[in-house]
Amino acid sequence: MARTPTITDEQILEAARQVFLEQGFNAPATDIAARAGISSGSIFKRYQTKEALFFAAMNCESQWAGGLGSLVGHGELKVNLEAIAHAVLSFARELLPRLMLSWSVRQQNREDHEPVLARDIRLLSEFFLAERELGRLRPSLDTEVTATTFVGTIVNYVMLEVIAEKEDSNSHEFIKAFVDTLWKGLISSPPDSF
Repeated sequence: MARTPTITDEQILEAARQVFLEQGFNAPATDIAARAGISSGSIFKRYQTKEALFFAAMNCESQWAGGLGSLVGHGELKVNLEAIAHAVLSFARELLPRLMLSWSVRQQNREDHEPVLARDIRLLSEFFLAERELGRLRPSLDTEVTATTFVGTIVNYVMLEVIAEKEDSNSHEFIKAFVDTLWKGLISSPPDSF
């Protein structure tokens, strides 16, 4: 007897993610099942409701912030910041469509957890703090404001791409100019008077 192929939760979520992003929350479960190559019943054995499937599919965990600790004190900091900025940009391009769709569907009784961007900003702030303590950044640098500005600027850039419906509009030049501009404030002390 032939063994039935098994499909992973991630394969189901990827199919659901694609269908929801194409058709919205009201996409039929049959379309998701067809994309995944399984029956609708198989989906609902794992996800009790369409809403549970939707929010599981729209959930987005970042990978870029988890490795920041390994960069502390290593390599050229400015080069590291450009690499971090590119990673944030890639993540924001994946995250924003999911967030916009998720915001349009209200979820009741969501689990209390730190939102992904808030967690990533906190981790980036800790990275800046560690670099400041090593003397690689200005001693008076406000790491929380810097991290919020860093992530917020890049997320805003992606948001403008979405609104203007532009594909990868000079993002490499943008990130280089952004890090160059930010760098001046990260390493030098501000003047005493203006």
